[in-house]
Amino acid sequence: MKKAVVYVKKPSAASKALQEVRRTLLPIIVSSAVHELNQPLTMLNIVSDTLRLLAERQTTTTEELGELAAETAAGAKRFQSIVEQLRELSLNDEQIKHININEAVSECVRLVASKMRGLGCQMKLMLKATAPIVLCSSVKLSYLIFGALFYVCDMPNSENRRPPKHKILFSSARTKNEIVLSCYSVSRLKKALSLSAKDKVKPLRLVQSLAKELGGRASIVLNKKKQPILEMRLPLHKPSPE
Repeated sequence: MKKAVVYVKKPSAASKALQEVRRTLLPIIVSSAVHELNQPLTMLNIVSDTLRLLAERQTTTTEELGELAAETAAGAKRFQSIVEQLRELSLNDEQIKHININEAVSECVRLVASKMRGLGCQMKLMLKATAPIVLCSSVKLSYLIFGALFYVCDMPNSENRRPPKHKILFSSARTKNEIVLSCYSVSRLKKALSLSAKDKVKPLRLVQSLAKELGGRASIVLNKKKQPILEMRLPLHKPSPE
């Protein structure tokens, strides 16, 4: 009797890279998203209390109800958006699609904004690239953005070590064939971003690995003031002429 032979498909290098990044960053992203979810939840609770008081007064106007309905809809929409982002990040969906990098950066930064503020990191966006469209996996691009952000913010490895307070700048620019994303600290505490620190090696390697999977590259460059900048270059998508 012949034994059945089972062939197991080995994960590709791209899948391995994404899984490693997900294991490293997803717990941090989820923790950050919990902070962000508190805002719409708090607002919805306030609306609920307000509706109860208005019902007791029995003098509610249509204008008041309209305002509360709008606030409720906005809170529910934001809550749904955060949950949808987390759902997408947890999937192995590597579907290629057209993505506006400026919008992707804004959404990722917004998702972790509350946590960043709590860690003393003030975010500033200077997304000036025009028509910054790339053709890639939205999941990989999101993890690239998060990886860059956490790398520069010096996200602590434990609850016992907090990062220094500093401002983080995320910018975008466009060349003839590439979209250039730059992320760096504009803090005066220059020692806060020691590039030789051992705990910085893995996050930087993950960012470089993801950039490569997206057809681009990531590296540390120095600006005119000799400040270290994490620079990511991704291929610009140019629509074919009709």
